[in-house]
Amino acid sequence: MKKSVLFLFLCFVTVSYGQNLPYDINWYLFQLDYNGIAYYPPVNNEVPNVSANFYFDIFDTFETKVCDVCLDEALTIDLVNQTFNLSDFNCGQVNCANQDNQDFQDIYQSFFKDPVTGLNNPFTYETAIVDGDGTYPDQYLLFITNSNGDIAYYSDTENLSTPDFDLSSIFVYPNPVGDSFRISGTDSTILSITVYDFLGRELFVIKNYQSNSPVKMDDLNSGVYFVKISSGTGQSVIRKISKR
Repeated sequence: MKKSVLFLFLCFVTVSYGQNLPYDINWYLFQLDYNGIAYYPPVNNEVPNVSANFYFDIFDTFETKVCDVCLDEALTIDLVNQTFNLSDFNCGQVNCANQDNQDFQDIYQSFFKDPVTGLNNPFTYETAIVDGDGTYPDQYLLFITNSNGDIAYYSDTENLSTPDFDLSSIFVYPNPVGDSFRISGTDSTILSITVYDFLGRELFVIKNYQSNSPVKMDDLNSGVYFVKISSGTGQSVIRKISKR
């Protein structure tokens, strides 16, 4: 399907430099909060990423993919209230060969369309910019919330794993966070950890983090934060945390 792409979200949160986000963004899921549980998309040969795109042409279209492609060509948008409704969200009949991938695909599709109750309209959206640090470029974030309060978190950066930096196995714990959190799940050197608030504003950076060392959060207020974990191999991943 070839379309001239004009990105949907015009009401941007501009935090860093007072500039609008660019058009033609390909979004990649990095966390899904569904029914009170945080899920991380698989990263493997069958599912290198979980993508999502919005298009404007003859039809306003939303498209997303795990193994199967799900498509809605009857999207309705309210730019003032930053909401959209899916009208005819259809997925094909493609199943994942890997059962873990299939389990995630079932949950992800249910975020948009419950198999019993139907479409989870309306969906609200927010965006933010995470500043780069000179080594890594600015990163754009998109948050989509369905009518049940479940949230899908996307970035414009495609996070590809290597054997020593398996992105799907990196965990920030405990979550919710009390006075501190720790990071586990990688044998690779972590070049830096950067903590941002929900609007993408950088709060602090820790260089050369040692695995499972505590990162103090006791001087921050309760709320939602993002932790950007950057490796020495040039990769990064973002995890959402909540501070009690």
